[in-house]
Amino acid sequence: MSKLRNTILALLAGFTASAACSHKNDTRENAENAAQAVRDKTTDLQDESKDLNDTAKDKSNDLADKSKDTVDDLKDDTKDVTKTAVATRDAVKEFEYQRMVRVQTLRAVHGIVASQPLLINAIAQSTPFVDADRAKIAEKVQLVQMRLDEAANLIQSLEGVDADHWEGRERETANAMNRLEDARDDAWDALENAKRIDRTSMR
Repeated sequence: MSKLRNTILALLAGFTASAACSHKNDTRENAENAAQAVRDKTTDLQDESKDLNDTAKDKSNDLADKSKDTVDDLKDDTKDVTKTAVATRDAVKEFEYQRMVRVQTLRAVHGIVASQPLLINAIAQSTPFVDADRAKIAEKVQLVQMRLDEAANLIQSLEGVDADHWEGRERETANAMNRLEDARDDAWDALENAKRIDRTSMR
């Protein structure tokens, strides 16, 4: 029984560590870079639109004298704003894609952790642990369940977050995932360190 349990623990630890590493690195960085690109492009678009409006106002005063030059300049300025608008649209699409990837990755890791309280309970129920340690395991598993709910709610809300608010909300979700993984590790440690009832002393 001990060898089987240790094998299960080792497999789960390796699988979860691999998934956790992925969700903490690539997808998080890609989503943040995409969000920053949206913020930058939006700022550029706002600045260029403002400049275009100012230019139009200034040049409208001498439109009669320099009508052709003025119209050509305004056309060029409008083209620049249009290009920036297209770039902003593309940046938004890229952010939405990276946000989707990030959320899916978080959900995958969350799903892996969510399957473990049942396994921990099953092992605990089938092993003759002393009452105090069994209670400790139950307490740790209950904390995992609380962290699962907390993280699930944050992941769900992350789906609709825009680029301007992404960094703070994603950090909050990442912190919740870290707390969840810590609680999961504590539960496994409690199981692994639990003392068994000495059956020989009861004979």
